Amino acid sequence: MSQVRRSRPRDGQASGWLFLSITMLVAFIASGDRMSYGVFVVPISEAFNLTRSQAVLPLSLTMIVWGIAQPFVGALMDTYGPRKIIMGALALMGLGFAAAAGAQDLVQLSVGYGVLVGAASSGLATAAFGLLISHRFGQQQRGKAIGFGLAGIPLGTLAFAPFIAAMVVNWSWRGAFLVMAGMILAIGLPLAWAFLKEPATAPGIQLQTLKSGSLFSRDILTAVKSKAYLFLLLAYFGCGSSGQFMQAHLPAIAQEHGFGPQVGALGLG
Repeated sequence: MSQVRRSRPRDGQASGWLFLSITMLVAFIASGDRMSYGVFVVPISEAFNLTRSQAVLPLSLTMIVWGIAQPFVGALMDTYGPRKIIMGALALMGLGFAAAAGAQDLVQLSVGYGVLVGAASSGLATAAFGLLISHRFGQQQRGKAIGFGLAGIPLGTLAFAPFIAAMVVNWSWRGAFLVMAGMILAIGLPLAWAFLKEPATAPGIQLQTLKSGSLFSRDILTAVKSKAYLFLLLAYFGCGSSGQFMQAHLPAIAQEHGFGPQVGALGLG
């Protein structure tokens, strides 16, 4: 009897860590693809005869769409749960990369990458994965679990930027976009569907669906007005603006100074 009682926590823990590993892998693929636009700036500039400012316009549009969509996507997570949002965002991101691969001018590239990938990014941000993980782990393990799962986001950029740069150099930038779309749709989305399932009950958390319009509820408005919320907003704004500037320009600047595309991509990673 004692052996049976001891085996159950081990089984539950193994299931939890498998879930966490798949979550990290999905975040790894999604963020690695999304954060590697800088390696495309030079080849896109040459293909469409653009200035660097014009070539990074799709990325700028991505950030605008991401920022506008994020509060609404957050409300959808409260209503429908993060799993459905993550799956929908993965499908949308894959379509965005495929559309970018077939773009014939800057406008088409801006719509495919800027709008579609930007909207998808709001559903694949830290909030989505953090909320998903928090529903699976209790208070004693939740911080460690979230930290482990979200490690996939920066590791994705570290690994994918040089990998995608190699594809751009040895193949083409259109082919690299297609590979990115394939990885999202053929690997990330099936893994999310099969493994990233939310529990019926969350340890230490009262799960409930919220009514439509919860984006402007009294609790949300109270939080937005607090100083702590304002400081968090300013911190994320500073982190996002500086990070996106490097993502957009660092590989191109490296090439201007005589370094190869792989070196610039490694610096971005």
